[in-house]
Amino acid sequence: MQTGWLENNGARLHYQTAGTYGQAVVFVHGLTCSLIDWQSQLERFKDSNQVAAIDLRGHGQSDSGNAAGSETININSFADDIIALIQHLKLNNVILVGHSMGCRVIMQACHQQPNLIAGLVLIDGSRIGEGSADELEANIRTHIKKIGYVTFHQSTFEPMFNVDSDPAMRDAVMARCALVPEDVGLTAYIGSVRWDALHLKTVLPSIKVPILVLQSTYINDQRQRTSLKTAETSDWMEYVQAEASNVRVETIPDVGHFTMLEQPLAVNAFIETFISEFKLN
Repeated sequence: MQTGWLENNGARLHYQTAGTYGQAVVFVHGLTCSLIDWQSQLERFKDSNQVAAIDLRGHGQSDSGNAAGSETININSFADDIIALIQHLKLNNVILVGHSMGCRVIMQACHQQPNLIAGLVLIDGSRIGEGSADELEANIRTHIKKIGYVTFHQSTFEPMFNVDSDPAMRDAVMARCALVPEDVGLTAYIGSVRWDALHLKTVLPSIKVPILVLQSTYINDQRQRTSLKTAETSDWMEYVQAEASNVRVETIPDVGHFTMLEQPLAVNAFIETFISEFKLN
């Protein structure tokens, strides 16, 4: 695995690459996470594909740029960084794989530069913002002011694991995510909510490349994250199918939100099949 650094829009961004031929695949992590989440996928595909993963600005080993405000920590800026990485590595016809918040990032990147993207894999995405973006943000800030950011972060992440999740994996993810500063974590979370409210309805229908949705959880009516059962689908899966033109959905049941960590073999198999379909075409 090769480590590299990229300067873009005031931020120094950390990434890893491997492989020199085959279909290019770029992996994008979620909120307060890092490229460490993709090690099973990088190892699996490095001998047959060009693979890369990035620490989004303010996450992992990447810095936040000139400031960690909403001007630099948002879905559009993250997408700009993905496009910059693709161009920096001179990749073409890239399959983008995103997890959670990373689903928003790769959809936005495809919307901005569709000529660079061959397909999208959305792993356990969701829609968490509908209605007025300003009202949603105000409600979030009021809630966090009452309970504190640390409690908010813990209460958001703890339900991402179910009773069968490996405790060591859960604790490692929780500890790693807690290291991301509040100004980055909160701003990125609010940015995700605002993007859903303001841009998802426009961006998703604009995507014409094939989309693979791999889903393991959904957020129920009580705003609780719940594991899907075999053959069960979610509102998010149905929404993507309704709004985009070339979508396949697959359920990975009985695991938590970090699907690629809890079921790496299943995730890798679905991605491998997705890649093979491009080879056939």
